[in-house]
Amino acid sequence: MCLIVTTLFLVLTFWALMQKDFTAAALYASIALLFGALMVWNIKKTWKSRHKT
Repeated sequence: MCLIVTTLFLVLTFWALMQKDFTAAALYASIALLFGALMVWNIKKTWKSRHKT
């Protein structure tokens, strides 16, 4: 789910940059970064819990 939301906001970022709306592009990029970080954190947490020795 986070991957879909992150991809959506990255597409919106590029669309806003093409429209030269830099404020919206910065907002979309920050939201994409937030969801991307959440996705990486969730993957790391899941990986550690499944590969305990």
